[in-house]
Amino acid sequence: MTIQKLTIEGCVDAILGEMFKLCHKEDNSMTIQKLTIEGCVDAILGEMFKLGHQPSTISQYRSRFNRFVKYSKEQGEIYFTERLALEHLDKAYGIKLTDFADEQVFHRNKTVYLRMMKLLGQYNRDQTFPVRFSRYYKPIEQHSFWLPLYEAFMNELKGRDITQSTIRRKEFDVRNAIEYFLQKGIQSERQISKHVIDGLVSTLIAKTPKSLSHVIGNIKEFFGFLYHEKLLSSKIEDLIPDVKQPHYAAIPASWEVEDTQKILNAIDRESPVGKRDYAMILLACRLGLRASDIVNLSLDHLNWETKEIRLYQRKTGNFLILPLLKDVGWALINYLKNGRPTTESNEVFIRHHPPFTGFMTSANLNRIFKKAIHFAGLSIPKGKPCGIHSLRHTLGRILLENEVSLSVIAGVMGHQTIKSTETYLKINIEKLFQCPLNPEDVFNEEL
Repeated sequence: MTIQKLTIEGCVDAILGEMFKLCHKEDNSMTIQKLTIEGCVDAILGEMFKLGHQPSTISQYRSRFNRFVKYSKEQGEIYFTERLALEHLDKAYGIKLTDFADEQVFHRNKTVYLRMMKLLGQYNRDQTFPVRFSRYYKPIEQHSFWLPLYEAFMNELKGRDITQSTIRRKEFDVRNAIEYFLQKGIQSERQISKHVIDGLVSTLIAKTPKSLSHVIGNIKEFFGFLYHEKLLSSKIEDLIPDVKQPHYAAIPASWEVEDTQKILNAIDRESPVGKRDYAMILLACRLGLRASDIVNLSLDHLNWETKEIRLYQRKTGNFLILPLLKDVGWALINYLKNGRPTTESNEVFIRHHPPFTGFMTSANLNRIFKKAIHFAGLSIPKGKPCGIHSLRHTLGRILLENEVSLSVIAGVMGHQTIKSTETYLKINIEKLFQCPLNPEDVFNEEL
């Protein structure tokens, strides 16, 4: 077994984390001992160390947490409150509560400060450390109870005819739930009570209704599978509340044509990164590609002879053929010839810092898009989704307003069923401009 050499600070963080566990170990009644801000900070840093975060990242968190600890002591406070956190964010970093309401795009450092306060708030509330699905996601422990259950469920998922992204999403939700149970000291089936389940559900309170329904559904599916396969003797899924969102519950967010043009014009197309970002966003605007398909677009998907993009969609697994429109084609050529770093990766779009590889997740594209919105000087109304997927909704709406049939729109958007396409019938606004994608004449365009 290889032991990594630790810095002094790394050793301190690990020791503090273990001391926290020994001093605050919960009993079977799930009683949580209230921690001071410093107690929460010590435990969080210890968890970050065990998950393998870089020493420099842990050091940055420690420095910023210490600044909050100092501020709280100056105010005569030793316990975390949302009011105290908001006051500190305002006075130390100029982040105000109104910023949250307007959902503006923040500088990256400010986003880190917000995440830190959210992390501290959750740990103060239920003493669990939320783990994002990334390289910092620690493997499930060799636990005699949880590991066999997890492995059985994963083997069942891999035997289904579903996409890897769907498997990854379900795995993420199940692993988060198991991590919560482990942090709460749940070692057997008999310890999984309604009180424990309610605690797990409470950690999901900040999620949108749609996201919450998916997460709850995946956790219920996990426990339902275990009961059906007689790996558990009780129907734990019945303890979990049903959270359903009708298919037509949400109206798709879309943009005015003038705003989409402002977003594209705000991108610096003289720089290599700008050439890349412009091409990626244009693919969403003009062809309605999903973010996952854009970041995973490979050189093999581009057929320059037939002027087509041919790919299997990441979400559905269905094969899709789209026309390589003139402006999209030239944007891709400009990036490939004048912006794309030299790399052995086959992805079209590459990260512009070592290692020069493709993007790991579609979240990178959403950050690029939000940055473009910010530079375009556009504000995002409260409650309006501003992800790259909104451009896909915009294209669907425009096609519908130009009286393109639902079956044709479904083909362009790569929908599996007309049911998905009918979502756009909810958008009842005045026709804005001529359809950017004429399904009948599109193959006559010259590249």
